[in-house]
Amino acid sequence: MLEDGALANIQLKGSATQQWGEFVKANRQSITRTWVNVATATESKKGKVVFSVPNFTIGADIEDLDARDADAKFDELESYLKTYLAKVDVNDIDVEAEIEVDVPF
Repeated sequence: MLEDGALANIQLKGSATQQWGEFVKANRQSITRTWVNVATATESKKGKVVFSVPNFTIGADIEDLDARDADAKFDELESYLKTYLAKVDVNDIDVEAEIEVDVPF
């Protein structure tokens, strides 16, 4: 959930997934009660491929009202996914399809 209450879908792959895993492991105690910020990214290059890896940081504490809002958004998302997945034949999902979105860092 974003600070304005909107839901966000962040999809990570490759080095970004590794960075997220390391961040979660290092911040396991505080990650459920604080905002996670992604304000910058580090550009890298492997061969001819140029990519960026987000820099995750711990933000401010999540206030009680925000926590209740986040719980409500989770319930909303869970309900949607249960309905959606009940209607979708998982054999029809194209897991290789990609959508590119530019994120301003």
